[in-house]
Amino acid sequence: MTLSVVAVADGALLRVQLTVASTTSGPLATPEGSAVVFYRIHEDGTRYRVLTETNQRIIGGASIAFDYHAPFNVPVTYVVQAGGNESAASGAAWVISDVPWLISSSIPERSLVPAFVDNLGGRKLPWNGQLVEVAQSQFPVPRSFGYRGAGSSSLRVGVLPEDLPTLRVLVSDSSQLLLNFPPRDGWDVSWLWVQPLDIDEDNPGSNTMPKGAAGYPYRMVSIPYAIVDVPDLDLTPVWTDGDLVAAYPTDAAVVAAFAHDYGRSFNVPGA
Repeated sequence: MTLSVVAVADGALLRVQLTVASTTSGPLATPEGSAVVFYRIHEDGTRYRVLTETNQRIIGGASIAFDYHAPFNVPVTYVVQAGGNESAASGAAWVISDVPWLISSSIPERSLVPAFVDNLGGRKLPWNGQLVEVAQSQFPVPRSFGYRGAGSSSLRVGVLPEDLPTLRVLVSDSSQLLLNFPPRDGWDVSWLWVQPLDIDEDNPGSNTMPKGAAGYPYRMVSIPYAIVDVPDLDLTPVWTDGDLVAAYPTDAAVVAAFAHDYGRSFNVPGA
């Protein structure tokens, strides 16, 4: 076998380390520098692209990546693709957690454990169609445009005041979130990618009218969301000024990098 992947769960950091080994010569060789793509296989057989650092490649016959989005408390396996080859599935890996997490799609350090989950809302499944009024008929005619939507719902969590800044940073870029909750009876959500919509923060401890509310330590945060597919992106580290200068030291370098996109020219001065 010229390409293989070993998956080892890291319980302390709630991630799975993926270690790739390959041969770069001989039959079915994986060329040096080949791009690496990982897929996570869930219990039901569904495959999901693993979000890894950008430019993951085979270097010296090996590559290492981390999966920060594996579902909790259930076994998953992995395969890797590189150089036109696909590995056999790895052994099972388990990431164990007793608490729910709100996990960033691209910057794992922003992820948050709320103090508690107060409410999981019901799911609304929108109809993908319209009712057309017909002349001389009291009844409209339905027109369908395809499958019913994946739906929307809401989540209400309690957080301590000192965790509010972390939550605000987590949702500041309006990107997708992974609701990664330990499976439990009565909960219909355990592993779900969502797009948060308009978020409401409530400070019940400031209201002295309801009995027992005064001095309540938690801030209640309501997060309505649309259910979405796995994000089509890679984990992207935060750039510093130094990173930017190193990558684009001159105006010419910026023009060269951004003058074209998929063969379509932009009207960039000097390009």
